[in-house]
Amino acid sequence: MSRSSPMFWAVIFTLVGVCPETGCGLPIPRPAMRLEGNPAAPRLVVISTGEDVSASMEAFCRVEVQRLAGLDLSGFIFKARSPSCGLCRVEVFNGGVPAATGRGLFAAAMVDHFPLMPMAEEEGVRLPEVRESFIRHVLDYHRRQETGNR
Repeated sequence: MSRSSPMFWAVIFTLVGVCPETGCGLPIPRPAMRLEGNPAAPRLVVISTGEDVSASMEAFCRVEVQRLAGLDLSGFIFKARSPSCGLCRVEVFNGGVPAATGRGLFAAAMVDHFPLMPMAEEEGVRLPEVRESFIRHVLDYHRRQETGNR
């Protein structure tokens, strides 16, 4: 099995799936959404209806980060550019046009709760050098967890 194969890494790591959209009660498939308003505190809005689903997403985030804290995670990979999971460069709209970039609501909650944990976006870890660096950081973080030096 090649080291670039996802199956190789699944043998070393325990993968934990999280879908914030279904977790906060949105249907599958979910409607298209985007971040709107203040980039420092954006709202999560359904594009077709204008419905603001920020409160349900934020409630899910509060519960989910506590659940994940109990799993002693050593790293997390997010979906790039997602209004819930994008770690960086997520467009924030104002007046119907992109006005800034920010972080998805779930990713922001994770960064706030786990500021030292290695985190990356799936697009980045496709690159061998980024993936190797991320894995090194995850393994180092895990060793610190085991010795109590988070």
